[in-house]
Amino acid sequence: MARDMKQTAKALEADVISWRRHFHENPEIAFQERETAAYVIERLKQAGYAPRCIGETGVVAELFGGKGPGGTIGLRADMDALPGEEKTGLPFASKKPGAVHSCGHDAHTAILLGVAHLLARHKDDFAGRIKFFFQPAEEVLGGAKTFVDAGELDGVDGVAALHVMTDLETGVIGCRKGVSLGATDSFFVSIKGKSAHGSQPHRGNDAIVAAAAMVTAFQAIVSRSVPPLDSAVITVGKVAGGFARNVIAESAVLEGTLRSLKRETRELVLSRLRDIVEHTAVAHGVAASLEVVEGTPPVICDDAWVDRLRHVAATYLPAENIYAIPEPSMGGEDFAFMLQKAPGVFWRLGVRKPGTERTNAHSPYFMVDEAAFLDGMIITAALAMDALKEKSVI
Repeated sequence: MARDMKQTAKALEADVISWRRHFHENPEIAFQERETAAYVIERLKQAGYAPRCIGETGVVAELFGGKGPGGTIGLRADMDALPGEEKTGLPFASKKPGAVHSCGHDAHTAILLGVAHLLARHKDDFAGRIKFFFQPAEEVLGGAKTFVDAGELDGVDGVAALHVMTDLETGVIGCRKGVSLGATDSFFVSIKGKSAHGSQPHRGNDAIVAAAAMVTAFQAIVSRSVPPLDSAVITVGKVAGGFARNVIAESAVLEGTLRSLKRETRELVLSRLRDIVEHTAVAHGVAASLEVVEGTPPVICDDAWVDRLRHVAATYLPAENIYAIPEPSMGGEDFAFMLQKAPGVFWRLGVRKPGTERTNAHSPYFMVDEAAFLDGMIITAALAMDALKEKSVI
C-alpha cells in the first residue's frame, strides 16, 4: 500500500507544483480569496468531487471510502495571502501589487488538492469519510471559525493540518505533543487628557506621557507577575498621539498583542493590564479605557494523533528526520478552533532546500522548496487513511 500511495503521489507531483505556482502568482488576502476558491473548486471537480462553498470564499469537499461507513477525518489547508510586496525574484512571483504568499499558504492549498486527488484514486482502500477544508483568512485568525460556526466540524472524529517551516530542511518534519502554539489576544488602550501649549505643560494633562508610562509598566507584567517557568508575551506594536511638536497631546492610543500558553496566565496578564491602565491614568490625571479582543485559543495537539503521525511518517522518512519540536511557539493559528471540536495534530513540513539559508515567514524574501510537497502529500494522505483504518478513530 505504501509503495502504491507513493507512486500515485509521484504521478501528481508536477500538477501540485503547477497549482502552487498559480496560487503564488495570484495571491488574495483574507476573505478575498474568490479566484483561489474558484480554482480549487475546478480542480476538485476534475477529481470527481462535488465541492460546497462555506461563506464567500471557503470550500469543503467530501470523499467516502469504498469499504463502507466508518469514522470521519478532516484535513485542512489555509488559502489566504498577506499584504506586502514580493522580492524573491521568482519567475512566478506575485503579479498582484500589495499581496504576496509569504507564509506558504499557496503550498498548503496545492498540497491538500494533491491529497484530494491522491485519495480519490485510493478510495477503495479505506472505510469512512474524509472532509477537505480549504479555509480562507487564517492570517486574520478568523477563517477556521466560519467552518466551525457552519457546523462543518460536527461529527468529525479527528483533524489534521500541516504548515511549512523553513527552520527544517526538506525531508524533515516536526511535531509536538500538547501546546504547540499560543493563544492570541489584541488589546487597545484609548487615553484622553487635556491639551495645552508645549511651553506650559502644567496647564494640561499629557496623554503621551501617560501612554509612555503604561508601555513601560506593561513590560514588568511578564517579568514580575508571570511565574518564571510559564510564558507570556506582551507587545505594544502601535503608538499614536498628538498632532504638533509644541502641543501637549490631548489623546493617545496604544495597540498591542498578548500571547499566552495557559488560560490562567492569560487571565492574570489581562487583570494586570487593566490595573496598570486604570491606576496610571489616575496618576497622570487622564481618562483611559482598555478594550480586549479575544483571538485564538492555544493550538493543542492530541498525544495519540502525534504518535500516529510519527508512526505513519516513519514509513516514508528516516527516523532521524521526524523531529520532536521541543518548545511551543508564541505564534497563533486559528486551526485551534477546529482542534476544540475534534482531537488532532498540527505538524510542520520542512521546506528549506538543503544548503541554503533560512528565509523568514512573512518576509518579502520567503521561499519554499517545492521538492518537499511530495512528503506533505504522502504523509497527509497516509495519516488520514491510518486514522480510518478498521473503522476506528482515536
